[in-house]
Formats: sequence, C-alpha cells, structure tokens
Amino acid sequence: MNERLDIDSIREYINQKILDSGRSRRSISIGAGLTSTAIKDLMQRTEDPGIVRMFKITQELGIPFEEFIRNVTVGAKSGLR
Repeated sequence: MNERLDIDSIREYINQKILDSGRSRRSISIGAGLTSTAIKDLMQRTEDPGIVRMFKITQELGIPFEEFIRNVTVGAKSGLR
C-alpha cells in the first residue's frame, strides 16, 4: 500500500473549506485550540502538519475526519500510510 497524505492536497482542501465557512483562518485556528497562526503556518510553512492538528482543524470546520482523509490521500481511495 503506497497511500500517503499530500501537503498540497491538504492545503487546497482546507483552504476551500475555510472559504466555504466564511470564517477567518485566525478564528478557526483559535476555535480549534491552536495558536492563532496555525492555519497560516499550514498554508505557508508546515510540510508535516501532524494528525492531531489536522483533526482539531477539521473538527472546528465541521468536517468528518474520515472525509478529510479520503480527500487528501494520494495513491488510495482512503486511509493513512
């Protein structure tokens, strides 16, 4: 199994969900219990955001984590490496 999460797919997916929500990156980061720049860092600097951080962000956006994984995994229909 060669499944993996792709940082570009993560950024694109989360950015679209943020736009759909009408909220700011900062308010979502804070609402998720992260630093106020967590999403900004994800979009610009972080190459490995970590599963816990992504879980918190998806929960704050109201996205089931399984849906998130399905949409950002490369090389398989769903699942983690």
